[in-house]
Amino acid sequence: MKPQVFQEPVNIQTQQQTNQINLQFTPINSNPQIAVSQLPPQPYHNSIPLNHSLNITPKSSESTTSSYSSNNLSHAKNSSTSYSINSNIELRNIYVPEELPNKFLEVAKINTDQNLETCGILCGICKEDKLYINTIIIPKQTASSDTCNTIDEIEVLNFQQKNNLLTLGWIHTHPSQTCFLSSVDLHTHFSYQVMLPEAIAIVCSPKFQPNIGYFRLTDNEGMNIISACEKKGFHPHQENVKLFYDAHEKNSGHVFNIKSTVTIIDLRK
Repeated sequence: MKPQVFQEPVNIQTQQQTNQINLQFTPINSNPQIAVSQLPPQPYHNSIPLNHSLNITPKSSESTTSSYSSNNLSHAKNSSTSYSINSNIELRNIYVPEELPNKFLEVAKINTDQNLETCGILCGICKEDKLYINTIIIPKQTASSDTCNTIDEIEVLNFQQKNNLLTLGWIHTHPSQTCFLSSVDLHTHFSYQVMLPEAIAIVCSPKFQPNIGYFRLTDNEGMNIISACEKKGFHPHQENVKLFYDAHEKNSGHVFNIKSTVTIIDLRK
């Protein structure tokens, strides 16, 4: 599944050139008063198709499990920051409602039962230098067993602007695949993480265990390799390299589950 990804625009201009919106972007800062909305950018490489295909079995270089070391990592649950895997980058903690994956799977069930993917955008707020996901926006989209294409992204932007929501990541289902980031997923998530280092990709794979993953690219290897990669579609990356990892706090990551509610805005209706 490869939705168009969302990043944070400022100084929005509505000039239309070849059906694309011209935006200027700045990284999200730690100001808890920040209230800017985000529009989905094009994938990092414009040659990458906008659809997110999962129509092949992952190659050996596309590991279906995250591999990482938790040595030399430390953070307290009540702290506002954690440290990234494989680097000394300090990340703000991001808090995800415990009910979020199951709520999303409930909405996606009709598609999942038909072996169709579903994707959504994880939105929320920044408060006291911590990031809180409180909303999933499900854009209008077309889907197949291994693709999910978002359409009418302006509708999503308008909702985010109206409700002062930041884009904090994305979520999608793997109806018939395991829980991992494919090579296409890695390129999709790069566009999120390059704008917001804390951004996460939640993958829901109801037919397999583990069935939920909170993924992020490794800062040294993952971000550098994907940034330099100009290939499109499914393709192998460098072997024996940690390109991504599960960033949940149980793995010494920066993602915490909390008891709170999530609002799902389904724009497909």
